[in-house]
Amino acid sequence: MRGNRWRAVAGLAGGLLAGCGPRDEGRVLRILALNWPQAAVEQKLADDLFTPKTGIRVVLETNQYDVVEQKMKQVINAKSKRYDLVHYDSQWLGEFVAAAGVERLDTKGYLGEKKCPLKFDDFIPGCATVLGKYPTNERDIFQGKLKGYAKTPVYGLPWASGVAILFYRTDLFKEAKIKAPPRTWDEFLKDALKLNHPPERYGAFTHAGRQGDYITQDFFPILWSMGGDLWDAKKWTVQGIVNAKPAVAALEFYAGWNLKHKIVPPESANWGNEEVFNALAQDKVAMGGFWATFGAFLEDPAKSKVAGRMGYAPIPGWKDRRTGKIRRAAMFGSQGTAITSFSSNKADAWTYMKWLMSKETQRALLDVPEAAFISARKDLVKYTASRNPRNRAVMESLKDAHDFWNNPDYSQLLSVIQRELNLAFIGTKTAQQALDQAATDLQAILDQSPSKPATK
Repeated sequence: MRGNRWRAVAGLAGGLLAGCGPRDEGRVLRILALNWPQAAVEQKLADDLFTPKTGIRVVLETNQYDVVEQKMKQVINAKSKRYDLVHYDSQWLGEFVAAAGVERLDTKGYLGEKKCPLKFDDFIPGCATVLGKYPTNERDIFQGKLKGYAKTPVYGLPWASGVAILFYRTDLFKEAKIKAPPRTWDEFLKDALKLNHPPERYGAFTHAGRQGDYITQDFFPILWSMGGDLWDAKKWTVQGIVNAKPAVAALEFYAGWNLKHKIVPPESANWGNEEVFNALAQDKVAMGGFWATFGAFLEDPAKSKVAGRMGYAPIPGWKDRRTGKIRRAAMFGSQGTAITSFSSNKADAWTYMKWLMSKETQRALLDVPEAAFISARKDLVKYTASRNPRNRAVMESLKDAHDFWNNPDYSQLLSVIQRELNLAFIGTKTAQQALDQAATDLQAILDQSPSKPATK
């Protein structure tokens, strides 16, 4: 995906691999991996199935989200051979490609090899294009305009797929006589007010912390569904877009959860994923948008007081008063796999990628509940959805997925928008003031970027 969304996963899953140690003699692949629950399962499958068949030992070195990003940057700067593959977030791809840090895969040595069992078209088009191709315009992709990217270079393939979905307490809904999960943000607010009994339990939750990309995860789906946007990706323009009326209205609505309606804990202005999980698990909040993986932990009675009482649905949208249709935008959060440019074992790394991305291995990952895995393979869409209610909600939501910047300036852009959104959320600035400042600072970064397309 993205920011620090999975920072807490290692502790919640328990026993995920550290995967360090020197490289042994023989054929060994070292993978720089995110500490998602599926990584431990991937390691076991590699040990049990891949290594006996190929003679290639696999070591997944798992780290927290931001550590993986920094380590990969160090690898690129030093042209290090330490890692052969990397599991990366979609937002990092542009920076890695610009620095020549990952292999291009649509070549004769990889996807173009004779009788290659793996094809780029094996995967859900939107997911694969965002995760694997560069450069791309995320708006085109999530509007289904993919023809223009037919010849865009491929650098990676999907490792994990997902979007943020609605988590809600089915028992509390029943008590409050709420018949169904909210389909619109207006309904969400109305339901949250019914369920709001502070300080014992709040009607909703959010992670509005400015660290990582926490607050953007919750705000952007509201922004997009209300007709707002971040920028013009073709013109690299921010002014008059991120601070336009729809965006201001969206931020006023979102900040109102805290400032006006008080349906979220006031301390959520500093929350990230771990705090949201703990609030849910301890019966302190009723509903909100969250990542499907965490649902697996909420259903574990050893970790959660609400096991068996959670429901999952697509994230709400905004109802167009003219057409009556609901416009929904689900926050995209998926990761890819690439071969590092400096690996001395590229042939073996490609052998591993073909095995990992195969239907058989992907299905094996789906069959282990602790992996909390969601496959992007087209031939496993129905099977993926059938594994649990969270997967089903994700697969229903992929058609509504939206993403944001994927370029070498991503970290700087994210830092600006996180800061200004948080200031509006806590009431230090009005929504208009925050977005005006964001527009100024974002435009300055884009104008100075070496990646900015040349103007005619």
